[in-house]
Amino acid sequence: MGSVINRGTKAAPKWYVMFRDVDGRRKMVRARVASKQKARTVLRRAEENVAEGQVGIEGRGKAERTFAELAAHWL
Repeated sequence: MGSVINRGTKAAPKWYVMFRDVDGRRKMVRARVASKQKARTVLRRAEENVAEGQVGIEGRGKAERTFAELAAHWL
């Protein structure tokens, strides 16, 4: 069972969901939604994915790049 947390203010909430991922570690991810009800929906989907053996929330990070690509970008 996960939880929904507001890490913003009442006027400008920033909803986060906390759940155990496939590897057993607790993850806290910003839901990027406007209401607590929508954040609960995000949490429910993440828990369903974990129950099926998939990653809780997919597509959150940027595409992986090679070291050479990153070095060319930053140097």
